[in-house]
Formats: sequence, C-alpha cells, structure tokens
Amino acid sequence: MRRPKKVKLLIECFLCTAIFISGPYYVPAIMHRIQPEPAIIYRAASLDILGIVTNFNMYQFFAHIFQYIGFLRPLILTPNFALFVLSLIIVMPTSFKHRNRIILLGWFLAPFFILPLFSGFIEAQPRFLLPVLPFIAIVISGALLRTSKFLKLHFAKISIFLMVALIALIIGLDWTFFLKQHPYPRSSGELLANRTQYGLLHTVDKETPVAELFDFLDVEAADSDSRRIIVTVFEDDNDTAPLALELIYDKLKNARSDIRIFTPMGLSIESKLWQYGYKQNEDFIKGVFMLVDYILYIKNRRPQFTMGRFEERLFRNNKMLKDIFFQDKDSLKLMWQSHPEPDNFFSEELLLYRFGVNE
Repeated sequence: MRRPKKVKLLIECFLCTAIFISGPYYVPAIMHRIQPEPAIIYRAASLDILGIVTNFNMYQFFAHIFQYIGFLRPLILTPNFALFVLSLIIVMPTSFKHRNRIILLGWFLAPFFILPLFSGFIEAQPRFLLPVLPFIAIVISGALLRTSKFLKLHFAKISIFLMVALIALIIGLDWTFFLKQHPYPRSSGELLANRTQYGLLHTVDKETPVAELFDFLDVEAADSDSRRIIVTVFEDDNDTAPLALELIYDKLKNARSDIRIFTPMGLSIESKLWQYGYKQNEDFIKGVFMLVDYILYIKNRRPQFTMGRFEERLFRNNKMLKDIFFQDKDSLKLMWQSHPEPDNFFSEELLLYRFGVNE
C-alpha cells in the first residue's frame, strides 16, 4: 500500500514543479490572450479556441502528425533518430511494467497529438518539438547505460574501450549527418530561415556590411559623447526581422559608441505594454521618429522567412514609419550606403539617413 502513495506523491510533486516553472509565463500569456481590450485581440483569441472544434479536419490532423514526425529526424539528426528508435525497443518494454513510467511515453506523444490541433492557426515548425528532446535524451541514455552493463558483463577487460569507441562513432556520425542535413545556407535569407526553424545552427562567417556601418558610426560619434539613436525601417512590411537586424544587435554588444536601436516590432511591443490605442500609438511613433538621429532603411533583394509578432501585425508600425520616412525624405541626407552584389551572400542593402540635408 505504501508504493501507490509514494507514486501519487511523486506525481503531485512533478505537477506542482511544472506549474511553478511554467506559471510565470503561461498565466500572463493566457490572460493577455483573453483580455477584452482591445476587442480585436479578444475576438482573435475566441476564434482560435472555437476554430479548433468548428474547423477540425481529420485528414489535416493526421497529415500534421506525420509532418511533425518527419521533423524529428533532421532535428535530432539521423544517427540519433535511429539510436532513439533502437533505444525505445530496448528500454520501453520494461517500462510498461511500472505504471508510473508510462508517463514518459505520454511526455513524448503529447506534442504530436496536441500541436496538430492548432494546425489551422500556427504553421508546423520543428522548434515546437523541443519539449520532447529531454525524453529522447533520457531514453538514449538508458539504452547506453544498459549497453555499458552488457559490455562489462561479457567483455570486462575491454568494456571501457568499446564504450568509448561507440560514443566516438556516434559523435562522428552526428557531425557527418549534421553537415549533410544542415549545409551552410547559400544566402542570408536561407540562414535566417534555418535559424527560425531549428535555432542557432551556423554562425555568420560571411562578409556583411554591418561592421562597415558601425565603423562609420564610430567616426561620426568621435567628436560627441551623446547617445546616437537609430530607428530601423524596412522596405518589406512582412520582413521586420531580417538577418541584418540580428547582426546589428550582436555588434552593439562590443560597440565603442553609445547607440540605441528602435525597431518597428520593438515599438509595437512597447505600445502594447503601455496599452496604447491606435491614436496613442500613432502619436508615439511620430514622436520617436522626430527624436532619432538616424534612419536605417533596410531593403532586401531576396524574400526571407522571418517570425513577426502579433503586436506588429496589430499596430503595423513599420508601415507607419515608412510613410513618415517617405514624407520627410526631402529633409533627410543619405550618409552611408552598402552596395551588395547581385550574387552576394548578404542580400540586404542598408541605407543610413540623417536629418539636416537642407541646413
């Protein structure tokens, strides 16, 4: 009788720990989704919830299940995927003898059934499978541990050597398949798309104009101790998180000058946090535009797959900034410009403007 009580206590501790860890994020997020103001957010949240039931499509549901299963192999690499399947065969049969261990299988299967329910509202992406990776690591570790015990039992003298050789073989296969399944992208657009899908796979080791931009800003700020404020404006309203912006933020960590960057997406998030209405947001954007020292206009010659936020889709601040930019373009001076070649890896063209051309 003691064992069921112990199992119940462990499950309760697990659930309480999960709630304490996830609560600080998910509770505000849920409250934000169902709040009545602004009305457009409330309606969108209601439609999302109701749409799961009213728009359910069995064929689409199972198609997305297999799509997520297909994501798993390149996500963890083919050797690890094969090792995981083999580990399931070795480890899981004994796990079913203990009811409390079945929860592990639920941990793995739950995302594959829950995520397809939202297939009509969110695009299937490999990054959504990150919660199952610890389970995969646990199963593979269990299989490797059993393999180690088997080698010690039957090959005691060389068991350590065999285990080290096995791990080295796995690492070598992982590296080989990583280069094959995730080759270095041919353009900055492909690089950013891979980051959106799989995370940080490749560092940017190609020549970019961002370093040249900061060299110019350092020269500009040489005779001044004041902060330089830049607002970014994008030619494509649907591409508000290009690779250039990511590199600029990375460069800011080691910038010699005091520089602050405003982006349309960041300003939209700020407006939402302050609970601005559309008119208040418009006044806020106009005030920021008149405050800045430079306008960095970013043109992308190739389409990129970027992840926007709903705040930017709600306020559409990039379009607003772009309209203001073209209205005041006669009073702006082009200070610096990058010149990417047509076949260059970095496809974004940067143009830095400043007020005062007619002064």
